[in-house]
Amino acid sequence: MCRYWAPRPIVLGWLLSVLTAGMAFGQRRDSRSAPPKLQISGAVVNAASDDPVAGAVVEIAYTNDLSQRRQAVSDAEGRFSFSDLVAGKYAMEAAARGFRLQGYNQHEQFSSAVAVGVGLNSEGLTFRLQPDGAIFGHITDEYGDPVQQADVLLFYERMEDGQRGMHFAEEWRTDNEGSFHFAHLPPGEYKIAVTAQPWYAQNRPLHAPSPADEAINGSTGPGIISGGPEAPPNADDKAHNPEEEAQQLPLDVAFPITFYPNTTEAERAETIVVRGGEKARADLVLHAVPTVHFIEKAIGAEARVSLSQTGFDHSVELVNVESASVNKETAEIYGAIPPGHYTMGVEATHWQIQTMAKDRLRSKREEPLQQKEVDLSSEGEVSTSPAAAAVSVEGKVQLTSALPKNSRAAVRLFRPDIDQPRVAEIDDKGHFVFPEGSIRPGRYYVFLLNAASHIEKVVAQGARMKGRSIELAAGDAARLTITAAPGMGTINGVALQNGKPVAGAMVLLAPPDPEDNLVLFRRDQSDTDGSFTLPDVVPGKYTLLAIANGWELEWANPEVLTPYLTGGTKIEVGVGVSKAQVKVQ
Repeated sequence: MCRYWAPRPIVLGWLLSVLTAGMAFGQRRDSRSAPPKLQISGAVVNAASDDPVAGAVVEIAYTNDLSQRRQAVSDAEGRFSFSDLVAGKYAMEAAARGFRLQGYNQHEQFSSAVAVGVGLNSEGLTFRLQPDGAIFGHITDEYGDPVQQADVLLFYERMEDGQRGMHFAEEWRTDNEGSFHFAHLPPGEYKIAVTAQPWYAQNRPLHAPSPADEAINGSTGPGIISGGPEAPPNADDKAHNPEEEAQQLPLDVAFPITFYPNTTEAERAETIVVRGGEKARADLVLHAVPTVHFIEKAIGAEARVSLSQTGFDHSVELVNVESASVNKETAEIYGAIPPGHYTMGVEATHWQIQTMAKDRLRSKREEPLQQKEVDLSSEGEVSTSPAAAAVSVEGKVQLTSALPKNSRAAVRLFRPDIDQPRVAEIDDKGHFVFPEGSIRPGRYYVFLLNAASHIEKVVAQGARMKGRSIELAAGDAARLTITAAPGMGTINGVALQNGKPVAGAMVLLAPPDPEDNLVLFRRDQSDTDGSFTLPDVVPGKYTLLAIANGWELEWANPEVLTPYLTGGTKIEVGVGVSKAQVKVQ
């Protein structure tokens, strides 16, 4: 088992100087005991061509003490070696020019540690490095001019939490020539989305006073953006009738979110295939379109309006969205808003005393985010769904022992289709409150972080709980009571096939009712001696699996997982260390 230790920048010159300084580690023993000489040796090869990789920097770290590290540089044949090692396990990683930092036999965030000892084979290893790929291109407008400061979003199709999907990878902002370049990419399939604003755009309200008008008049009407006190009705209310036709400026335009190759629909985005050692080109042309203005009923409070679109798993918020008062009942939403389907959010702040939770008062209350779906057509037609309030979640963790000091223990809500789990810290009395507006409706999984405890039971008021999953609907005010007990379990085991250890197998610990208990799964990769470790296991009953070449398996899908469960090993895990053997399927 080897989960990555913190990667460090590798500078070849520095490593060579370190190497010549002789950073040998390991116990030197008296020559009279004549211990066997243990070593790790092998060759680094290009995984795409099987050619040797010369000049690769290979580093090992003793897993019992990761501060004990050694480096070597591969020769012209790709060979490397480390001698005079003590018995144990060593995490190993390598990098070279054109090859990003990788672990030995790496899959996702897992790799195999090299087991060193009498009777163990740690020599003649083949370290297969995947060569880097790249995507580059230019963003231009319909006139052929470069689009500067455009945000280019890169999405990568990968396995994550047992499901294959297109996930946000990284972002690049174009330079003065409209160029972008994503380097050091693993081979695979990618998609690109671009957001930008025309430099010449002039986005002004049609029905409400513009900010310039308000600066001249020295006043502002009631509504959802100004934040000022409501002015009394006057003749200006009639002057800004939302039904009145207004002429849109020719430069009141915006670029729609555009996907490669030049489509505004995520479903029609094409895949960019990146092969190791190759560069793929992806140029896009953005076409400015007239913006959409629409009228919303004012909500009588200071507020912020947002419009966002979803590209695969990533929510992209429009940057330049404004609102201005039309009269005391309505406000105009305008800005760099091209036609399309959006999720609109309205978050208001009321200055008043409001009871938030038992025995706690706040003088300023931020209203939960109101959300609704909005369809804006190029003809100016607006279709909206009923507003859906965001969810509020709070609760208490009941512990049988005190939390570790300075542990920053927290409750996490995890939703598979959102990259970042939502986190609420647990205070010294066991209370937790998720930030208002941070939870959207959907299905989440509940777990503890940094608590040195495991969840025994979760009771939900105001929401439906099943296993470790909770279903949160719009407007729910959920209160969770989490009963936790100290300690976690660990499984140390060996993956075997025909009685022999198997390296590189995916080891999976599956709970009962997997669909409702996704956060209880644990995974590892078997080391060169077939051994593995599954830490932080919540005590309970499980099925232990080892699957050769199982890294592309969508194990979170019950239909995919079920056929493997019958060949697994039933195991009950308690607090402390359990030992197990599992047959590789």
